[in-house]
Amino acid sequence: MFGATEFGLLIGSFIFFVLALFIAFKLVQIIQKDFKERRVNNYIVWILFVILIIFNPLIIGYYHVLLTEFVAATAAIVSCYLSFKWISIEFIKSKLQFIIYTIVFCLLSVLMWFVKQPYVTVVVLPLFIATVLSMIKIGNIKNIASKVATFALVVVCIVGGIGVWNEILKKN
Repeated sequence: MFGATEFGLLIGSFIFFVLALFIAFKLVQIIQKDFKERRVNNYIVWILFVILIIFNPLIIGYYHVLLTEFVAATAAIVSCYLSFKWISIEFIKSKLQFIIYTIVFCLLSVLMWFVKQPYVTVVVLPLFIATVLSMIKIGNIKNIASKVATFALVVVCIVGGIGVWNEILKKN
């Protein structure tokens, strides 16, 4: 990002870490709104947030700062945030937003496979959980069909990305 120096690698990691913190903060705000409706103490949410940040082994030991964990952690938080918001989105009511979320999930899942193969789960697992929760929350047939189709499209994109990469490897 800033040349082949340690500074460039550290700045990249720092940018992903700050982005992860920002999105985690936004996720906590969404969860707080839900807890206010249920009359759960908001301090519990913030205490858990701080504990997860303070006891993060990447920060404490400064391990793996030049590897892919910050990218994956950021993608995981983004995926959880988008999946949480995606639960309430219906294709019939907001087609453009639904399509944008679907494209982001597809791109993010393929990107995570290329970063490191096990990282695909940081997109697929939250999306699967959001799909099930959305089918429970909005139980009409059109919502169920659109959510299942989106999940299937994400899986097809992952398999397609793997196939394309394997062809590139075979030819080179």
